[in-house]
Amino acid sequence: MGVKIDITDEVYGRLTVLQDVGRKNNRVLWECRCSCGNIVTVNSNTLRRGNTQSCGCLNKEALTKHGLSQHPLYKVWQKMIDRCENQKAKDYSGYGGRGITVCERWHSIIVFHAWCTANGWKPGLQIDREENDGNYTPENCRFVTRTVNVNNRRVLRNNKTGYTGVCFHKGEGKFQASLYHKGERTYLGYHTASKDAAIARDSFIKTNKLPHKLQVLTK
Repeated sequence: MGVKIDITDEVYGRLTVLQDVGRKNNRVLWECRCSCGNIVTVNSNTLRRGNTQSCGCLNKEALTKHGLSQHPLYKVWQKMIDRCENQKAKDYSGYGGRGITVCERWHSIIVFHAWCTANGWKPGLQIDREENDGNYTPENCRFVTRTVNVNNRRVLRNNKTGYTGVCFHKGEGKFQASLYHKGERTYLGYHTASKDAAIARDSFIKTNKLPHKLQVLTK
């Protein structure tokens, strides 16, 4: 655990730091007062990096001014910010709780909207981080179908194999690989070792030139 830096009374954007209110996911939490009067709790990382500069009123003002609140990308942007910075958000533990952040420039809906429309966004696509442990940045993000997004999710906690799309089949006593392809799950056989199953999955991805992420083989 690193040495805590006291940032009481410091100002970050519209937020004035009031006091330390504990820790969550090994990150110091600070109670802050926004210039609009609202009190919010923010972790030290997002404060010091400049990722959170208000209680949310700054973004609301931008939306009111620029009229994007009804655009489909607004919900994409809002949920992205929420799961990385709102500790009460349902998905926070898998994003902000793991240290995933949204780059400073994307805190502007105007900038985010412009990047999306210039980089292949269309209704129905989802934003995807190519590196699952990387942040939301222009360099690490793309738009994909829901199926591809599901296939590229990080290994879940209850997956003991260490590989996405690989599970242990008790009936066969071996590891099974699979992925979603053309709207349905494709099974790729049984393998003695989990790594062999992951390689079989990677080989299928490479052979069929799918946009899914490789886990063992190189491109």
